[in-house]
Amino acid sequence: MSDAIKADNTLTTDEKNAQLAEVESDRVKANQNIDNAADADAVNQAVAAGKSAIDADHVPGTPTDGQKNDPRRVTSMLKPRRCPLLSKLIRL
Repeated sequence: MSDAIKADNTLTTDEKNAQLAEVESDRVKANQNIDNAADADAVNQAVAAGKSAIDADHVPGTPTDGQKNDPRRVTSMLKPRRCPLLSKLIRL
């Protein structure tokens, strides 16, 4: 899972680092649960729970196409507009 997070170009460096930290934390917890398992069934449950937790740690970011469109929306909002209040002030 760490390789998938590192290769995800939709994540920022901070997002990658946070997700990698979660993977490491879940890996340590899973290993502890496996070590503490009393029987084969408990080991299997600990392994499955660990895999599930680690798989859930990778949350893909916004696709780069979507990120590129955001600045365009912002700049379109910056276009000059008529402001009725400003028009009234100018007339005074």
